[in-house]
Amino acid sequence: MGFRINHLLLMMIHEGHEAHEGLALCASWINIMFYALCSSWIKWGIMLNIAYIGRTAAGKLTNLKALAKQLPQHIRQPLNQVWIESGFYYYQLGLHYGGHNLTLNANHGAILFQRHQLHILNDADGVVFVLDSNRELLEQNILLLRTSCSYLAQQGRLAKIAKVIQFNKYDLPDPYLTSLANFQHYCNSMNWPSIATSTVNQQNCVETLDLLLTQV
Repeated sequence: MGFRINHLLLMMIHEGHEAHEGLALCASWINIMFYALCSSWIKWGIMLNIAYIGRTAAGKLTNLKALAKQLPQHIRQPLNQVWIESGFYYYQLGLHYGGHNLTLNANHGAILFQRHQLHILNDADGVVFVLDSNRELLEQNILLLRTSCSYLAQQGRLAKIAKVIQFNKYDLPDPYLTSLANFQHYCNSMNWPSIATSTVNQQNCVETLDLLLTQV
């Protein structure tokens, strides 16, 4: 489009039509913007929305904070809050990573906002299910997965969306820990990509994102 407009403007000037020199400047500006846009697109690739969803205090925000600390400053934007209706907000982190322009969204896990917790799944290209490894919370993890997957299935996107199940807080002492075998049995009978992490210690947070991006 930029080439076409530029060509028409230069033809007008060349054929002797009266034109303000601003037309020539405009043509140059269009070319510059067109090449800048193409360059940016090639450099950063397609745009992807990634949702981090989990129960209260599962480690969703901690994932984003860990990524913000571990990845170079020049490829990330500041972590911020995005406000929507009824005073609800979620957390957002922008990244230029893995050849993609990423927007990472983490739902607010507070009980007060439970009716909004699936909001970030809308238009998501990938989802990280952040599960708490505390064995006492296994049923809550199962409920979260069922609710989220049902929501995506109703939209016809469950089979298409990139998915990773993150078994977080794997730094807990053994007596409180859900074993990986039980996690896989009860929470991942679908055999989706999964990974054990300790986000508070910044372990396997980047690897979780890498695992997701292999599917897009």
